[in-house]
Amino acid sequence: MSFKVIVDSCCDLTPSLLREEDFLSVPLTIRVGDHVVVDDASFDQADLLWRMKECETAPQTSCPAPAQYLDAFACGADDLYVITLSALLSGSHNSAQQARQLWLEGRPAIAEELVVMRDAMLAEETGAAVHICHVSTAGSVEIIRQFKKKGVAITCETCPQYFTLTEDKVLEQGSLARVNPPLRTKLDVDAPLHLPPSSA
Repeated sequence: MSFKVIVDSCCDLTPSLLREEDFLSVPLTIRVGDHVVVDDASFDQADLLWRMKECETAPQTSCPAPAQYLDAFACGADDLYVITLSALLSGSHNSAQQARQLWLEGRPAIAEELVVMRDAMLAEETGAAVHICHVSTAGSVEIIRQFKKKGVAITCETCPQYFTLTEDKVLEQGSLARVNPPLRTKLDVDAPLHLPPSSA
């Protein structure tokens, strides 16, 4: 299982840690006049100080946008750990939280249901049998039920988390509750319990 520790550039990682594949830094920026300084490997402190001295206006700092965290989340790691300043002090923390919510919403129920519908229709058309793994939505359950009524050779399975835990658990447990497909709503949790025994 792979993991990635994602930090903003306020985190004082050593150069050797930054070179490791397990760490990823999302940079803050500093605007001095019309010039933007990125707090990454290209950062030049002497140049920044010179620009601040020459500029008539005060510099402005900017935390990473949620989109920058989303880009970092798409690194392919199984588990993500994000470290920022405290929630009470940090715009970067707020951006990371917003990105987390967007990331969790990035696998909507309709995406699963479209694939289940496609596979069920192909099974009906060809007469082949199909088995759907990890059913997690009420819509998928209903599609499978309807195609079974029509005599299509369709079976499915799910996992315990999909009929015991809701998406609210992700907000409480963070990455410990991150599964694929993601946890769903209370309506989705109840649906697999009503599948006929012959669905397995």
